[in-house]
Amino acid sequence: MRRTKQPKQEGGDLLGQGVYGCAFTPPLKCRGKAKNPTNIVQKRVGKITSLQDATFEYNISQRLRAIPLATNYFVLSDDICTPDIRTAQDEKDIAKCIPLKQRRLPDFKQLSMPFGGTPLYNAKFIVAKFDIFEFAKHILEAGSLLLLSGIVHTDLHMGNILVDSFNVPRVIDFGMAIVPSLLTSEIVDSVQHPPDFKFYQEPPEVSLMWAIKAEIADRDTPAEIIKQKTIFNDIQVFFGKSPQEMAAELEAFWIVSKSLQARNYMDFLKTYWPQYDAWTIGSNLVYLLKMLSFYPSFQQNPTYSKNKQLLEGVIKKLVEINPQKRYDAIQALNELDAESYVLKTYASEWLSARKNHQMQ
Repeated sequence: MRRTKQPKQEGGDLLGQGVYGCAFTPPLKCRGKAKNPTNIVQKRVGKITSLQDATFEYNISQRLRAIPLATNYFVLSDDICTPDIRTAQDEKDIAKCIPLKQRRLPDFKQLSMPFGGTPLYNAKFIVAKFDIFEFAKHILEAGSLLLLSGIVHTDLHMGNILVDSFNVPRVIDFGMAIVPSLLTSEIVDSVQHPPDFKFYQEPPEVSLMWAIKAEIADRDTPAEIIKQKTIFNDIQVFFGKSPQEMAAELEAFWIVSKSLQARNYMDFLKTYWPQYDAWTIGSNLVYLLKMLSFYPSFQQNPTYSKNKQLLEGVIKKLVEINPQKRYDAIQALNELDAESYVLKTYASEWLSARKNHQMQ
């Protein structure tokens, strides 16, 4: 749950950079390997990051690669290497990578992966023909597969969702993922970050948890979280909830949450992890609807007009303030399209368990 900045898409060899490191296309040359082939048709990306982060993300990628449909939903690293020294590289933009100014290039590791497309915040859609229903379904299927794999991405902002030329979204960058089944109090302590309520990808209850853990939470904290996360302005516009109502809902959850009251943060995360990425998926869909709504042609889009009520109803349940009421990705997918192949093939047991839990 370390926070990263959204990468700047600058073109050329340096594709983006952030706290994690830098991304280059094509990848930098690897130490001890032959020169990267020039006859590969597929465009590829190399992500330069620390040994610890690279190893962790590569292991998460391998875990997800076991899913038969993985490459339809995720851009996964398929190679890890030590980059060669700087004088052996010929990428013209390497000097622009700020993290590389602090340490030697071979002190980092490089993850190599296919090029996945354009970040969602920069994606260009033919608005009159854009099938937002299929887009939402696909990203919910990705979220469902993460749930079934026991992984929380935790950083699913629009920069970490790439859109290809066919408008298919794929999730990238698993460097901040957590595996709830392996969670310990030590891991919770290691990923703790100074509370910053501005990150929309962090659910409100998690922002509240970090504030409590940092011992800065008081009665005004729920209202401050609602105020600082700009996504709540859009939720108010789309779904008619006032900031006061949303703050009251978050405060009410705080009062009844046994794990928050006991300051048992590991139990808290193990209880509410299915709702984490669901919140961010819902927030991204709210932002997407907001952007598209500026175009009159979108209102006449037949796919949107046909599914508007259903889609917005599902999104509303993904952005519930109280995680006890919030849908996870599988529940949302089931309501959006109960005939989804992912749902029918992999998720029946999960759905049954959720229904039984709700009846108790």
